[in-house]
Amino acid sequence: MNLLETLNKEVNELKTPNKLQIARYIYRKTGKLFEYDPNWFFKKEEREDLKSKQIDIKNVTDYNITCFSWAKMYSELLREFGIDSRVKYKQESFRDEKTGAYFVNTVSANVEVLIDGQVYIADLDINDMAAIKFGLNTHNNCEPLKESNKTKKYPTEEEAKINRIKEMLDIIKEKEHLNNEEYIFQAYRAIQNNVNFTKPNVGFTVGKAYIDKLLEFFALVGYKSYNVCFYDNEKQKYMSVYIVPLNGENHFFSYEKQISGLYKFDEVPKERIDFYFQNYKYKLSETLKQKVNANEENTIENVVETRTK
Repeated sequence: MNLLETLNKEVNELKTPNKLQIARYIYRKTGKLFEYDPNWFFKKEEREDLKSKQIDIKNVTDYNITCFSWAKMYSELLREFGIDSRVKYKQESFRDEKTGAYFVNTVSANVEVLIDGQVYIADLDINDMAAIKFGLNTHNNCEPLKESNKTKKYPTEEEAKINRIKEMLDIIKEKEHLNNEEYIFQAYRAIQNNVNFTKPNVGFTVGKAYIDKLLEFFALVGYKSYNVCFYDNEKQKYMSVYIVPLNGENHFFSYEKQISGLYKFDEVPKERIDFYFQNYKYKLSETLKQKVNANEENTIENVVETRTK
């Protein structure tokens, strides 16, 4: 795909000289087209290579990005439209547990956009990418540095729908006297029944981030899910399985690609999870890792088999 050519045509159709509007349009367009690279989360040894990855704006063949490749690409695109910008990198200090030595690592990147003497921050993180794909308000699409100048956000149709689902869950909890486990289980069911993951270009990473965001909103304050991500490097197949205890028995919800190529969030039988453990590599969420490590007799298999608290 020649992204620059496509954007030239679409921006021309906007018929606007407003550079901020153009910059925000390009931001949303890239958020629709690209997906956050799952390898950033599954293959730490590849992160340095992913940081240096470049996207050819005239011949896009790979739609997996990180904040680093996106920032460089976005800044390049803005320059093509006569908009000044620069990539900004965030660095943090870390301590090597073996040697005790401290080192500095570059952990993220965003873009400073300069329009009419005003500095705006563009930061297409995974939450903003999910917002674009699912019809929510973005928070980092060329927002002014000064808080007082932040763009006022009105709820979108999708956000209003999410609020209605939350209200429905609260009513059900009160009317049916649900305990916490029963309420949380209904929150998973609400996502299964009400969220469309077949929107264009919703892949593994963004879809999972959106599920986690919804769970945080629907479930109880402080709720953290138990989940395990399975992956097959050769087939580039990724699944995220949530373990949901309910009245002494574990239930399983999986977010994964279907034969059609689209993703779906659905309750699945334990036999499928057993198959995944036998055939795929996996990575535990921090909450599940803590559960496994809490007792010397715990293994991931018996934690999944028994009730998870």
